[in-house]
Formats: sequence, C-alpha cells, structure tokens
Amino acid sequence: MRKSISFVLLASMLGCVSSGTDETGSGSRKNPLAGKRFYVDKHSVAAQEAAKVEKKDPATAKTLRFLADQPAAVWFGGWSGPIQKAVETAVKDADANSTQLVAVAYNVPYRDCGQHSAGGVEAGAYKTWIDDFVKGLGQHEAVIVLEPDAVPLITCLTDETRKERWQLLHYALEAFKTRSKAIVYMDVGHGSWIPAEVMKDRLNAIGIDKADGFAINTSNYQSTADSIAYGRKLQRDFPGKGLVIDTSRNGNGPTADNAWCNPRGRAIGLRPQVVMDQPGVDAYLWTKKPGESDGTCNGGPAAGQFWVDVAKELVENAKVNSN
Repeated sequence: MRKSISFVLLASMLGCVSSGTDETGSGSRKNPLAGKRFYVDKHSVAAQEAAKVEKKDPATAKTLRFLADQPAAVWFGGWSGPIQKAVETAVKDADANSTQLVAVAYNVPYRDCGQHSAGGVEAGAYKTWIDDFVKGLGQHEAVIVLEPDAVPLITCLTDETRKERWQLLHYALEAFKTRSKAIVYMDVGHGSWIPAEVMKDRLNAIGIDKADGFAINTSNYQSTADSIAYGRKLQRDFPGKGLVIDTSRNGNGPTADNAWCNPRGRAIGLRPQVVMDQPGVDAYLWTKKPGESDGTCNGGPAAGQFWVDVAKELVENAKVNSN
C-alpha cells in the first residue's frame, strides 16, 4: 500500500517562488525572471479530473488538486486551433492574475521524428505559425520554451531538412526576440542524450545569440543536479545564457536504463520557482504537466493524455531532498 503524503510537508519541500540576481562568469547577469510568478491554468486537465472524482474519491481529488494548483507550462501546437487567438487568451488570463505565462511552442516540421508525439506543420507554414504566435503575444510578457526535442532529435532528417530546421528555429528565435517581449529558452534535451560538444555545434548552426538561455530536461527525468551540470557545460561555450530546468517528474531521478517513455516509480521534483541561489539558473519549471502520458508505452494512453494513476504516483512518491 502506498504511504500517504503530507501536503503541508510536500509544499514546503518543493519550494516557493523567489527572485534575485544571478552572476555568471566574470560579469553580472540579472535573472530575466526575477520577481515573476508563474501562471496557473485553473482549467487544466488535472483540475477537471479533480472535479470529476471529488465526491466518490476525495483522496484522489486532493492529490489532483495539488497538481492543478501548481504553475505549469501551456503547450501550443496543431491542437490549439488558430494560434493567435489561443495565445492571446492564455497571456490575457496570465496577466489578469499578475502571473507570467510559460508557453511551449511545439509545431516544428517532422516533430518527434514520427514517434509518439509526431506532428508539426509543413515547412512552408511554420514561419506563418510563428508569426501568428508572436501576434498573439502582442506586448504581453511570456516565457517561451522553444520546440522540445527539435535540436536533440534530428535522426530522421536529411542534410537538406536538417539545414531547413536550423533556419526555421533561427527564424523563430528572431521573431520572438525582435517582435515580442518573450524570454526564450531553446530546448537542448539533457546530458544523458546529446553530449555538450555536439550540442554546441548544433546551437551554432541555429545562430543561438538571441536566445535568453537553454531549457533542459524537458519531459524527462534527469536529476536537477545533473541537469544543471549539463547546462554549465553549455554556459562555458555560450556565456550569459540562463538555464530553466524541468523538475516536473525528476524527484526520483531517471531509471537505471534512462527510460523516457512512461517509466514507473518516478516522483515530482522541485515546485516551479524563480531561482536566486544558483548563478545562471533562472528557474525550475514544470514544463511537462505531471500526469500527462509520454505515449502509448508501458501501459500509457496517447502522448499528452492525462493518466490519473501516474499523476497520483508522482505525488505519492515525492520525498524530502529528492534532488
């Protein structure tokens, strides 16, 4: 039988929002997220599922409400409908609550190399999609995690389509940074996937100058310490860039075989927060929503669908000083 968990203890263990100035290298770098509070989507799937079981299973409802009450990224892709309107709605809701939207742009051509999260628009439509995304932001501020897996996962691309990807990602960076107030982190996977020296070459191919930093461990399970260590290697090559770490499911770290698709026995990690005590680390984020499936593997539903049993497991497995 799974042991219960104190929500007071859990909230304390997982941390709170803070602000500060980070110093990296020989100079001083102000954390662009200092003082920000991250957006909580009150209509998230976790919130909806909690409402469904409120009467018949109050214990499960309590667990799901805990997840629903935490800030988590909002993912935008083909399912979002007209992207300008979808983004406008999200940033206005965030602003109305004096919070910062964390948005994931996830619609690059040949997405996920045809695996569980396959999709994306055709190359000719991607720039238009990004343009409309930027229009949706308007003058609202937002944090953008740009195209998870697009830089690490290029095994399905030809030389021609790889060059095309670098150009499209560069276009997206330029659009967000020159035509909006977005703070943009380029997804780089994690240190157990692509070596830093290989990632350096790919980031140079994109033209990474305009990015504010790098998103690490998106939708994965690597420990916070290991994720920061990987980021430090990239920061030596790209000084002045900050890091955001996905801590949504890394409380117990990865499995022994580094399984990425619905491994069991995992736990939520540090609560989303701006970081002040790790120079060059801007924030811990829940980029992946805890409880969302990685795909139809290990008994899971389709990628992105909510899986109540795993959502409960992630909370119940959380433990003090897990990172």
